[in-house]
Amino acid sequence: MPLERYVRAGLGFVLACLILPVLYCAECIVRIRFVDVSATALGHLIGHIDLYLRQKNLGQQAAVKAVFVLARPANGFVADLLGRSVPVLRHGLLCRLFYGVAPWLARTRFIMELPLGPGNLRPSAEGRHGVALSEAENRCGAELAAKYGIGDDDWFVTFHCRDGGFHKLTRTVQDMSYHDYRNSDIDRYDAALGHIIDQGGFAVRIGKGVEKPLTLKHRHIIDETESRSDFLDAWLVSRSKFLICGNSGIFYLAHLFNVPYAVTNMTPIGDLPNGRNCFYIPKLLRRTGAEAPLPLPELHAMGLICGNPKTSAERGLYRGATYPALGLEWVENSRDDILDLCRDMFDLVEGRPPPDEAVRLQRHFRDAYLADVPDRDFAPAIGPRFALKYRHLLDR
Repeated sequence: MPLERYVRAGLGFVLACLILPVLYCAECIVRIRFVDVSATALGHLIGHIDLYLRQKNLGQQAAVKAVFVLARPANGFVADLLGRSVPVLRHGLLCRLFYGVAPWLARTRFIMELPLGPGNLRPSAEGRHGVALSEAENRCGAELAAKYGIGDDDWFVTFHCRDGGFHKLTRTVQDMSYHDYRNSDIDRYDAALGHIIDQGGFAVRIGKGVEKPLTLKHRHIIDETESRSDFLDAWLVSRSKFLICGNSGIFYLAHLFNVPYAVTNMTPIGDLPNGRNCFYIPKLLRRTGAEAPLPLPELHAMGLICGNPKTSAERGLYRGATYPALGLEWVENSRDDILDLCRDMFDLVEGRPPPDEAVRLQRHFRDAYLADVPDRDFAPAIGPRFALKYRHLLDR
């Protein structure tokens, strides 16, 4: 093994000696920068390229030609779709060549970081791009949807619940259980799904490697995860009235297509989705074994609410073990919470503004608990009904 590493390092050095002079000479014409994307996670696969395109639309990154490295993407169709708008290195040999020279490129200016998170809320909210499915792809998607009984005149809502199945399927070597605190129970979507049906729509479950089957059965509730495809996941989200999902990178799929979306069980408190065309509701925290959630001012004073991902990581807020060690446990959003969020989304897409008191509480949440987020005015808002229901926890 040591000999193999030395050989690889030597070949990487030789390749770097050939590539770097070309990159430096090209600087007078185009500034090529490589972005290494953790493409095995759908949120990263989409998020970095989506952000880059929105920044370009606002006149940022104007002098840069970014090349995105997408090794083993979580969704092959989405990777190809994004490759129509930006240069990508996707296939095995090209990715291996890149990673061979990456240690040498990392010492130069040719590797670029595109951090996701609160530092880029403005371009996420205001930037635009033209990523879209073709007419032929839309026809193909409609034909597949017809097999589920969804006609051209029907509408539907897509939904997704985060559980441990995706990581168990895709990261068989790495232990991802430290992320389990972000998971939730699909059965708590039942009331929201019933509301969608009552409004005359279909509810379509999407996702990959889900652990728990649906218990609620209805001809207008479709579990696409039983015979899913990368293409159909993307098409369904692109055509849905809105997406309602758990705390997972799948919300970037809705953001990519400018489809309204809602995120349940957002954790840690202070983490944010992207764009203004959405609502989210956080999980709450309580003392272990207690009934009532803790007020947010108390959690904030404990350092457990933070809008800055770097600070959150330093405090261990992205690790599930942090909270039991403090004598705390997460309170998953209830069926009523998720139903209220679903109703909020119907209000949003149908143009009904939230009550003034809800708007005040949304503003208070941003100002009181996201003060470390410079562009918090561009952040999405917590669900209006959630804000009103839990005002006694938010507004003390």
